Amino acid sequence: MFAHLKPPRARLQFQGRLVAASLTNQQPVGSGLRGRVGGFSRASRLRLVKLTNILREHTAKFLTLTLHHHVTPQQAKIYLRRLLERIRRRWPNAAVIWRLEPQKRWCPHFHLIMFGVDYMDFKIWLQWWRECTEQPTITNLKIKGLRGGQRQTLYYVSKYVAKTHASPSEIIDKVNRHKSRFSAYRCHRPSRTRTNKLIRAWVLTGRWPIFTYGTYLHADNPIFDWVAPGRWWGVQNREGLPYAVCTIITVDFNKSYFDLKRAMRKIYSKIPSGIRGACLFVKNAKQWEKYYCFLVNRDLFFGQS
Repeated sequence: MFAHLKPPRARLQFQGRLVAASLTNQQPVGSGLRGRVGGFSRASRLRLVKLTNILREHTAKFLTLTLHHHVTPQQAKIYLRRLLERIRRRWPNAAVIWRLEPQKRWCPHFHLIMFGVDYMDFKIWLQWWRECTEQPTITNLKIKGLRGGQRQTLYYVSKYVAKTHASPSEIIDKVNRHKSRFSAYRCHRPSRTRTNKLIRAWVLTGRWPIFTYGTYLHADNPIFDWVAPGRWWGVQNREGLPYAVCTIITVDFNKSYFDLKRAMRKIYSKIPSGIRGACLFVKNAKQWEKYYCFLVNRDLFFGQS
């Protein structure tokens, strides 16, 4: 069926802080409609981290948006879309990376990294967000200028934007499977706040506290809104991001390729061996590009392949 495909080759990418090796001419994987998005998967997190590591030195702004009243993630994204449209009209060349995250009370809030956005007073940002959400009681909004360049941006990405958390679907399944452990303590129906505290304790410690009162999750518990929240992150005006210079090299599987993979594995031991693809986040990918050129010239000089 795929007889027309050519033999696989190696594709090397050197851009910003990213060194990646992948395969080309591979058989297509997957088909049909995409299923519903559940938790924040490792693959999605890796794509987000890759995007932020291929950017050049820049100045950006970090914005945190919260809500006063509880809404579903779908409704919160409608509010976010209104704000992003205002940003687009005010700064047509601005680019925004946004990330959805549940709070401890399972209310959605957003982290935004904005590029090409000039200074604007905090009161105006707060007024915009109140008008977009139709919640005039909102007071918690944080904005910070990232003047430390890409290094400070990556710090906020690792601390806030790319932060991992337990999937709500997994939490619900495990709570339902372990109901029998504390069925003897069902003396009363705990409150929503109490249930959320027990869930957080279970996520952190891996077990339920022995003083629990046998909590069945309420049907109206906000955790059920996060079973299929949709996309967890996205980009507005992807073309406007400050990308670093990208170098892509397509080569055969020769000694230089495997020597480069071996050098990557010395930095990070979990880099797979063989022809399988891998990625590595470094301080400067240009140095690795020069090192690969050195390996190629060495093999050509000694006649190795």
